Amino acid sequence: MLALAGDDAGLAEMERVARSIPELEPWIAVVGQHVEDRRILSAIVRAVAGSPRCLQTDIKEVIGATDGAHIANLIAYLEKGGTVVRIKYGRSYSLVLAGSSEALAPITKRPVASHRRDRKAPPLREINLSSLHYVPLPRAPMRWEDVQPGSEYGKVPEAVDFFDIHGADWRVTSVEKMPSGERPDIAFRRT
Repeated sequence: MLALAGDDAGLAEMERVARSIPELEPWIAVVGQHVEDRRILSAIVRAVAGSPRCLQTDIKEVIGATDGAHIANLIAYLEKGGTVVRIKYGRSYSLVLAGSSEALAPITKRPVASHRRDRKAPPLREINLSSLHYVPLPRAPMRWEDVQPGSEYGKVPEAVDFFDIHGADWRVTSVEKMPSGERPDIAFRRT
């Protein structure tokens, strides 16, 4: 931010503080990068002032820099700071100083409106549920019906009689739960 604002005194003070405190020694290189960014930002502004409408992709060669991605970031910061204006030009941007006669007024966004021409509510059609064709689905697994926090459904009651016996002389003496490893695969269950 100090480099973008052109605050050379603030950058010098930051470097002095980083050099004076041993714990801040790793930050000396970072401050050095900000000082270099200050130099590059000034060079970009001079290049744009010297040749208005120059392309952003050409700025790297004009100022003699090597990292084009870093230059693009610095140009974006200059645009956000209100120093330069980028105007779309093909696959790149042409650059002009903000407030100059070459800078175009920002394009106003088109108002977004509904595609409908009338203001009446759309007609509603009543659906007769008894005339709809449907396919009944099997019941969901019991574990899906466990009570979730905030759920409006109650827990499914446990079955008391597991089997109904009709027309036979035998009866169920006991029902035991099978271990999960011995249970048949439910995919092959016949309903």
